[in-house]
Amino acid sequence: LHPGGAEQCALALREVVEERAASLRTVSAPALLGRPIGSDYRSAARLQIGSMGLNWIRERRRSSDKEVVQRKKVVNPDTGETPAGYNKMLRDCARIALAGASATLLCGWPHVALVASAVAAGLLQQGTTYSIKNWKWTAVSWCLLPACLTAWFLRSTAGMIDPDRGYSIYIIFVMVGRFTEFAAGSTVAIFLAFALAAPPDKSGEAR
Repeated sequence: LHPGGAEQCALALREVVEERAASLRTVSAPALLGRPIGSDYRSAARLQIGSMGLNWIRERRRSSDKEVVQRKKVVNPDTGETPAGYNKMLRDCARIALAGASATLLCGWPHVALVASAVAAGLLQQGTTYSIKNWKWTAVSWCLLPACLTAWFLRSTAGMIDPDRGYSIYIIFVMVGRFTEFAAGSTVAIFLAFALAAPPDKSGEAR
């Protein structure tokens, strides 16, 4: 190269470098700081991908919770849509009423037991007929009603008999009435004891 041409190339290169440096000086510092470079850019990308993944997991969890709630809803043709555990709650309340009926029968209060057994039967009538357990406890309640009526009738009749004039008849009514009270009360108590000792049912019948 000619010595004059080499000097001109050096001057031109120097001007380009000075213009580039001047353009960099005009850029604001916050703008440079806000642009991720190298490893900072990769870290920002990872954070963004991680936040997107967390959002996706949250949305899937919300949708799965909604699906579980939807599956737990029980729809029977006779009762319509009921919350989860509706029939189990009715059976539990009916068992409490039957326990009261059993205790009052064994204590000799058949009129109180009659009311308690009627309450148990009324509660179970609010549940579905598509449940075998509802049928079982409904049968217990309805079978206890005539036993309570019979025991009440025998006890009331024995109270109207004069023991001095008809002692034999009086004793018969008292003994038969007491036997009816004991038999019905103890039978219901045995049913309740077996139900209490049974393991919890996780099938659809527990609804």
